[in-house]
Amino acid sequence: MTMTSTDPTADVGNAAHEVAEHGAGAQPNVRPYAPPTGLAAWLTTSDHKRIGRMYAGFALLFALGALVVGALLAADRIDDSAAFLRLHSVGQFLALYRFVLAFGVVVPLLLGIGIAIVPLQIGAQGIAFPRAAALSFWGWLMGTGLMIGAIASDGGPGGVHFRAVDLFLASLALLVASLIVACICLVTTVITLRPPGMRLERVPAFTWSIFVSASVLLLSLPVLLAAVVLLAVDNRYGQIAFGGSDGIGGILDWAVSQPQTFLYAVPALGFLADVVPTFTKTRLQLRPVVFVGIGLAAVLGFGADVQSAFNGDVHHQFLYLAGGLALVLPVLIVLGASALSFRQGKVTAGAPLVFAVLAALVLLAGAAAGALSGWRGLNLDGTVYGFGQSNLVLGAGLVAGLGALVYWWPKLTGKALSGGLANLVALLAAGGAILLGGADIVLGFAKQPFGEVNDLGTNLSSSFNTVSLIGYILLFVAVLAAVELLIMAWRKGDAAGDDPWDGQTLEWATTSPPADVNFPEPVGAVTSGEPLLDVKLAGKDA
Repeated sequence: MTMTSTDPTADVGNAAHEVAEHGAGAQPNVRPYAPPTGLAAWLTTSDHKRIGRMYAGFALLFALGALVVGALLAADRIDDSAAFLRLHSVGQFLALYRFVLAFGVVVPLLLGIGIAIVPLQIGAQGIAFPRAAALSFWGWLMGTGLMIGAIASDGGPGGVHFRAVDLFLASLALLVASLIVACICLVTTVITLRPPGMRLERVPAFTWSIFVSASVLLLSLPVLLAAVVLLAVDNRYGQIAFGGSDGIGGILDWAVSQPQTFLYAVPALGFLADVVPTFTKTRLQLRPVVFVGIGLAAVLGFGADVQSAFNGDVHHQFLYLAGGLALVLPVLIVLGASALSFRQGKVTAGAPLVFAVLAALVLLAGAAAGALSGWRGLNLDGTVYGFGQSNLVLGAGLVAGLGALVYWWPKLTGKALSGGLANLVALLAAGGAILLGGADIVLGFAKQPFGEVNDLGTNLSSSFNTVSLIGYILLFVAVLAAVELLIMAWRKGDAAGDDPWDGQTLEWATTSPPADVNFPEPVGAVTSGEPLLDVKLAGKDA
């Protein structure tokens, strides 16, 4: 009976023995490297396509949890006499919902899709710093999980458990640092890995939106990280400067409020600008104007300068009002260019188009609500109005993220999905976002206070809190249905083909799913913003 050695150096030793015995020209009997498969392949991967899908998958899982928490908050506000959450618990539930929705769902969902798709769109063989991209995912996943556990242990803003507050701040720091690393990978990829001829004005609109939003996130997230570090030091050593956990909410609130949340949803505009030309068979209309509009949206969404809530300063309030009004403009620019495509092209039905248009309309509603929030005469400060506005904007980002997965899922997996069910998911998601955000907008005008149970004692308040609850339920059902749709397509879907949507950009020029290096051969010189369309037209002319 032959004994098999388990020593990892055995193969090397055997090879050396054969060389010594048969001479230097002998071929050593070394077993070829076998890459890991199954779960191990996912756990150890540095393939940007897998990393992006893991980001998106866990973001959708966290979305389900966040929407359950939001539904509990909405149900608790329906009737103050039957409220089942204590006031302190309401504060912790709100912190859990807001931070998870922003940093556990929308930001990682859209950045994750960017990690998977951007290198394909620009014709790169991979992402810059692939191991750092993988590290960013695992750090974000661990940070988000620990943050949820810390808040559940009463360690969120205003929490009473000292160690849990420490854990909340440490986990939030890990989460934010990981997202910073992801942004660095994306920005570096776009800057350094474009093929010849692909200037920045020729990159696809979605890549441009990821590039500008990640660039501005690299300016604002370090501010958030610095604030978290200061709060952690203060909480640990004396609680003098910021008052310990009681000061956390006021210092960090800007990161989950407007205008910062608008920055998180900017890729929704790039997704619309990419999808509409594909489904209207036209080139992107007014490309320079659209790119300026998307860039303007990212710049106006920079919220790190509002940490002090302006302290009532008249000039700052004027700037806040002007910024709120200006946020409507980028959405109108992209919607206007899309309208030109609809007018000049031949529209073909497709679920991604439904997602993209609905996401932009929800984002427009959120931007319009922000234009009103700066009017001091409306006395909306301290009400749920701002909460509703953020829900609209983040809801638009979630709808766009679901649509982007539907659009690029055939490319990433090689499997087609059900268009009819995807359309239903789009309607449910957009309808849920409008209901839960719009209800709080109305309640803000009714002066329902933020972070408290319903104490208005009116039928109007109870009715719109019920509407908000319905919105959470619809959005939860939409996300759950989307997850099932994607999984079923991945496991049992028909072959999608390399170019199922008759696309115009480079990701549709490679195989579905793409090879490890994305493209079998380096991409040639690019001469326009629609390189694959150029190839198709040249083939027809020939």
